[in-house]
Formats: sequence, C-alpha cells, structure tokens
Amino acid sequence: MRLDKEAAEAAIAEHLAKPLGISVAEAAWGVHETVTANMAQAATIHAIERALDVTRFVMLPIGGAGPVHACGMAAKMSIDRLICPTGAGVASAVGMLSSAISFEVARAAPMTAENMDFQRLAAMVEEMDAEASDLVTSAGVAAGTVTRRLSAMMRYVGQGYEIEAILAPETIRAGDKQGLLKAFNEAYRRRYGRTEDMPVEILTWRLAVEGPRSGLGQSLLSRASDARQSPAPIGHRPAWFGQGFVDTPIHRRADLPNGVRIAGPAIIEETESTTIVPPDFELTVDRALNLVLTRNRQ
Repeated sequence: MRLDKEAAEAAIAEHLAKPLGISVAEAAWGVHETVTANMAQAATIHAIERALDVTRFVMLPIGGAGPVHACGMAAKMSIDRLICPTGAGVASAVGMLSSAISFEVARAAPMTAENMDFQRLAAMVEEMDAEASDLVTSAGVAAGTVTRRLSAMMRYVGQGYEIEAILAPETIRAGDKQGLLKAFNEAYRRRYGRTEDMPVEILTWRLAVEGPRSGLGQSLLSRASDARQSPAPIGHRPAWFGQGFVDTPIHRRADLPNGVRIAGPAIIEETESTTIVPPDFELTVDRALNLVLTRNRQ
C-alpha cells in the first residue's frame, strides 16, 4: 500500500495543527512522541510488575515499525543499547523457521520443600519425559538428538507469585532437597537481588524436550563480510528530530557489511522495515549483520 503523504498532512493540519496553533511537522512529531511514550510506559510498567530494572536490558526492536520508534523509546526508558536483527519486519517468520521442534508438558503438584515425596516426583518426571519425547519424535526428530530442561515454578510460602527455577533431573532422582532449594534461591536472587529465610513451596513442574536447532543462525553469520570503509549513502532527505528538520543520510541496509560504523542521524532502509538513528545514537554492524545501536549520553 502506497502512503498518501498529502492526505496525511491535510488530516494532521485540520485535526491537530490548526486547533493547537502549531505547524504540521510539530503536530506530527507530537503524534510520534505520544505513541513512543505510550510504548515506553507500558514496557516499563510490565518490567516493574516483575521487579525488573529495564536499564539493565538491551532492547531488541522487531516488527515493521519497531525500529522506527526504538531509539526514542529506549531513550525514554534509559536503555543505552539496542540490537536490531536482520529482517526485523518479519522476525516472527524467521523465529518460526529457525526454532527447534519442542514440546513442554507441565504438571500441577503443589507441595512444600519440607514435605516432598521425591520417589513420586521422579515417577512423575519420567512420565512427563515420555509424553514430551513421544511428541518430539513423532514430529520427525531423532530420539538421540533431543535435549531436556526440567524446571519448577516455586515461591516462598504466602507469596502470590512464583518464579521458574531450572533443575537438574539428578536433583529429583537423588532426592536432593538442598540442591532444589539452592536452584530456587539462585533464581530468586537473580530476579530480586536477595533471598528470604522463609519456607519454600512448589506449585508446578515443567519439562521441555527439544530437538536440534536449525542452522539459520550460522547461515546469517556466513553472510558477514568485513568492512573496509563505510558505504556512501544512497541519498539524503530532511528528517525531524524534535528541534527541526535535519538533512539526513539514507543507507540501504543490504549495503552495510560487518564492522561498519555510522554516526546518527541516519535512516536505514530495508524491504521489511526502516531503522531511525537519532543524532545521539551511533550504529555498528556485527558479524550476524545485526544493527547495534548505542546511545551517546554526552
């Protein structure tokens, strides 16, 4: 679908710019900032509800419009680094093609750590393993190539939420209660930075059985080539970055090899998406041809 720029300008002028007494560009920027701020606020609240500090994370923008808003959203969230993968606009399809065949089964078996029946648990885990393995092998995966991941959803008694603790199957077979508590405490400390001296309970057991991953990731790496110099932009166009229009270079993403560095402002165009690099960000390209965007706080 080809965008109708004139119709968009007319609509913004009539419904926003004229009533507010500002220019069309300022009104359009206000729309963009409102959308970006809403996304940043929603993501921040989502993290706070899980006791996570968003500033410790790297942002991974995907979707057709994700890379358009990503740097502005990251700046509002005090995130300084972003990684924009190849084909961000079709990331869901790439994920489907590259992911391994896997199945996860779960069993609700509430119990406290002090009153665990390890013999019953071992039998339950074996049953879960057989169920998940049958599903994976029936999808064409060789039985000898599967991997397994056992985990438990655990919490301190009285809490209204639980966290996932990864367990070694030997922990259950050996009846190792201390090993189970250690796995929970390590997971809890990673999430919240501390542990409590309280009884622990388990609500749900999970077992994931997974086949080998595809070679798509290595295929992307094999496409990388070292850059000797930054490619010339394919053109320039005025872009608004909050204070006015800036004559901004345009690069074709397919022309950017491994090792390229481009200081913002810049516009990176590709078939599925467009990445906007504001003046206070710098872009580099890594071996997998990801665009790595770093915020300059100076």
